[in-house]
Amino acid sequence: MIVMSCCWAFAATEVITAARAHINGEIVPLSKQHLLDCMYTHYNKPTWFEYLEENECFPCSYAKAYTFARDHGIVKEVKYPFTEQRGECHGPSEEIKGFKRVNENLNKKAIENLIKQQPITCAVPHVPSFNDFLGEKVYMGPTNLKNEATKKLIEEGNYKKLCIALLIVGYGVEDGVDFYLVKNSWRKEWGHKGYAKIERGVLSNLFYP
Repeated sequence: MIVMSCCWAFAATEVITAARAHINGEIVPLSKQHLLDCMYTHYNKPTWFEYLEENECFPCSYAKAYTFARDHGIVKEVKYPFTEQRGECHGPSEEIKGFKRVNENLNKKAIENLIKQQPITCAVPHVPSFNDFLGEKVYMGPTNLKNEATKKLIEEGNYKKLCIALLIVGYGVEDGVDFYLVKNSWRKEWGHKGYAKIERGVLSNLFYP
């Protein structure tokens, strides 16, 4: 998923799928490819287009994916499967009613209650310590992230390295550290079979539909 820059699409569609299943009791996977192909007008930095290679996915955000789903809907996965490259936009779709940003000032119990109902999307800095994390303990955040890191990445055109979108699927405490259990859309070798425990303060931009 690193090269494709589409973790945001995986995260958004899985959370929407889970939210719908919680309401109607039926799991109907939604199309990541539909978002990757059709969200040009919701892309927030058009000047970054010049950095994309042919058929490369557009980096975006799960918050914009929720906006797109609310306004235009998302096609079912079975009708619009993932192709591992950007293609032409097509297909009918189903809409969601809206989405909410989690107030990060909510007390711990309130956020935990939300997670019990459905997964929540979140972001984490895309840095080497995260990329190489093997899941043997709680990930405590970047080990060497300078204040100018984000600015430098943008200036160099490396916008795809800014953040990674994840799913919060659980929570707990280990050795006195409050953590969220997250699911990554990367290879199974990352973390523990694609999952990891991350210190709660490391994650940001919590959203759910």
